[in-house]
Amino acid sequence: MGITKRRDDLPPLVAIGRCIESARKRRRMTVARLSEKTKVSSRYISHIEAGEFELLPGRIYVVGFTRLICIALGIDHEKVIEAIKSELYSQVKENFEPSDQKSNKPKLLARLLRVKKNSSQ
Repeated sequence: MGITKRRDDLPPLVAIGRCIESARKRRRMTVARLSEKTKVSSRYISHIEAGEFELLPGRIYVVGFTRLICIALGIDHEKVIEAIKSELYSQVKENFEPSDQKSNKPKLLARLLRVKKNSSQ
């Protein structure tokens, strides 16, 4: 399974989290041991494995913690980070561009939780 593909049509961030969780379990590593190895809080590791990236303190933590975890588990961290940035931050630049028309875009949380249909990622 590729990092950016969904498992059983899960939202992409949940699929990424499950991929990370599977890699940890294949190495017979507990969340506590991974936390000890990476110095990332067990709570944050659990959020990442659940695909709850919005519960981390901010973008730098999402990227940094995920990178550390992936490196510790032998996962291609560049692909994972690229997929996360695509899901979480692809519209950030767009939100700061000036516009003459008022936009009715959904709030960020709604966009994070929305399942993109017909995605081939």
